[in-house]
Amino acid sequence: SNCPPARLFGLARQALLRLSFIGLHSEPNVSRVLLQRTLGIALTRADPELAKAFDAQVDTEAHGDAEGQADHVEPYLLRRWRDANSVDDELFKMAVSVFRSRLRAARIPVPRAAPPQEPAYRPAAQLGASRIFGTAYGDGVRAEILSLPVSWHRYSESIVFLHIAKCGGTSFNKRLVQLIDHPSSSETVPLRCSCNPPPHQKFHNGHTVVVPKACLCLRYRLGQLRKAWAPGAHRAKVPGVLADWAFLQRQWLISPETTGWLGGVHAP
Repeated sequence: SNCPPARLFGLARQALLRLSFIGLHSEPNVSRVLLQRTLGIALTRADPELAKAFDAQVDTEAHGDAEGQADHVEPYLLRRWRDANSVDDELFKMAVSVFRSRLRAARIPVPRAAPPQEPAYRPAAQLGASRIFGTAYGDGVRAEILSLPVSWHRYSESIVFLHIAKCGGTSFNKRLVQLIDHPSSSETVPLRCSCNPPPHQKFHNGHTVVVPKACLCLRYRLGQLRKAWAPGAHRAKVPGVLADWAFLQRQWLISPETTGWLGGVHAP
């Protein structure tokens, strides 16, 4: 328990590389062939019924039973386990790499890894695994699960878009500013934002660079802007003075492309 993770991984790595044979339970066929090549002998084929039962067990563990009831581990819970068992996780990845390297050295076809399956959307599990942060303005609050559809009123409510780098945020932000009203809507102010990008846009990582305040997502028409704050707004804990947040009275979308974003879109 007093051994540092780096030292522990180094010792485990040395022991792993000294093994003459490495096989994977999830790859029984090529593991058996590799064992034969390593020992230089032909292994006796197991009883057909026993081999069939073994293959069925491996298939069940990998893909679920006949009714498709596979053991499912949420990706974020798996990430938690990996964070707490980083040495085991790295050692297993190395074992898989050595296994595939020895297959290639023995000229045994390396099986292709199955494509990852899209996990089911489980809001309750995601919220349960989420982190809660506190700031100088108060403690964080865990989000609530709302029953769809959710009623939203752009005249008095806002959408805050938090851009997480390299997660498709630029594309999603573009979708937000292109939202349109439902055909049955009787709104007089169109929901779609008015955007005026510069004539010569810059590109970075394959997409256009976000230009702060290039879009205007109005709650009301320009001549109908309400200057009065909602009751109790003066008691809100906000950085600076309340007058600095007047843009909330004009726009329903708070994003880098509409109101601007302190510090830019993401870290340099």
